[in-house]
Amino acid sequence: MPNYATWKNLYKDEFYHMTLEGCRTDGPAADGKPLVLPDAPGDVDWEKEYDRLWSVREKGLRPGYPYVEPVEYEDILKECSPLPELRPLDEDEYLERLSGAVRGRIAGVVLGKPVEQSLTHEKIKSFLEYIGEYPPRFYISEASQPGGISVSECSRGKFGPAPFDDDIDYTLFDMWLVEMCGFGFRPFDVGITALGVMSYHSVWCSSRFAYRKMVNFDWNEGNIDEYMQTIPWKGNPYRECIDGAIKTDFWGYVCPGDPVKAAYYAYRDCSYSLAKNGVYGGMFVAGCVAAAMSKNPSVDKILDAGLAVIPKKSRLHEDIAWVRERYAATGGDFEKVINEIEKRFEGMPVYDTENNESIVALAILHGGLDYTETIAHAVACGCDTDCDSGTAGSIVGAAVGDRGVPEYWTEPFKDTMRSYLCPIGSMKISDFVKRIASLREKRLSENG
Repeated sequence: MPNYATWKNLYKDEFYHMTLEGCRTDGPAADGKPLVLPDAPGDVDWEKEYDRLWSVREKGLRPGYPYVEPVEYEDILKECSPLPELRPLDEDEYLERLSGAVRGRIAGVVLGKPVEQSLTHEKIKSFLEYIGEYPPRFYISEASQPGGISVSECSRGKFGPAPFDDDIDYTLFDMWLVEMCGFGFRPFDVGITALGVMSYHSVWCSSRFAYRKMVNFDWNEGNIDEYMQTIPWKGNPYRECIDGAIKTDFWGYVCPGDPVKAAYYAYRDCSYSLAKNGVYGGMFVAGCVAAAMSKNPSVDKILDAGLAVIPKKSRLHEDIAWVRERYAATGGDFEKVINEIEKRFEGMPVYDTENNESIVALAILHGGLDYTETIAHAVACGCDTDCDSGTAGSIVGAAVGDRGVPEYWTEPFKDTMRSYLCPIGSMKISDFVKRIASLREKRLSENG
């Protein structure tokens, strides 16, 4: 049984995501016999049926599938749009923006953490209105709603240093990866470094599937280069999940004003365990962060740059463009657009890229580069609250800098963060910023 799933659950997830990818799940398998539907009753050999489902890939995409979603980096570049013009920061501006981005990410994650309960917008809005904190413009109070949800962990006043969270650890991990392997890292380096510094239960979705595959590799008999090519694919239905989008801020931090370079590193980082829109999500976020770290950034420039580094005929590109169109068409009606987003992605798992990055885009549009309004509305959307608030907070923090992130968001941390990463454990946030800045200098000196 792969990972924490049963074969039946794995089949269900794979069937859903292969359908999104355009595979011919509405026809027979390669053996000519009909596929079993995910909700089929009775005694089904789901492991065998999974292999039959996977064989559908041999038949290519279904006729009329409207998206062009390449896997190789060079092919992705061919499908991208021109970048907006961006002006570089001077050194002092860069350091101030970097500090805002890092602190903005951490505070955003912590704000969303207590309500990371796979909540719909209606449910989270009901709870926050019940306690008088909708949208949440400071850390959420400990409370219980009769017949609703409860908040205790990481609620207001119940943490000191920024608490352990995988969304913060991914940024730390990329710092560690470059410190150990340099900017010439390969997907293999991502995997082997993860085994050395992260525990199996501290990662989720595609990262956990990839971790399991790395552990089970036969180092005596197998060909590691060939094996690495399989990790994002068979047995990993989460290859288009949010993991990419929550782990690539770092590449924007070290490539300020250069979305293409940031997206290139994000591609190499993400392609270890992800594919297609899972990778594009990471490239989009890296591009947005890099664009935010330029002179006089605007919401439009930031989103334009993020879209310019992913395929223009991909599902994610279409999603973000659609959110922007709907936000403009409704006159900036946040409630109307988040309800439309939920309808558009009805049935999509809470951990996927398309729904969550649509929320990030809406939060940035509605926040208008106001840090508090951005993360408050990212959390108010529901879905994967800490991931989305952290990403939106990082992007806007990079645009407004330390001075634009109100001190009350970061003061409770006392400049300290906790981490599950074995070599770190605890770190000064200011030291984290300095280490990132030094790696940016390393990249420039190596012309990386």
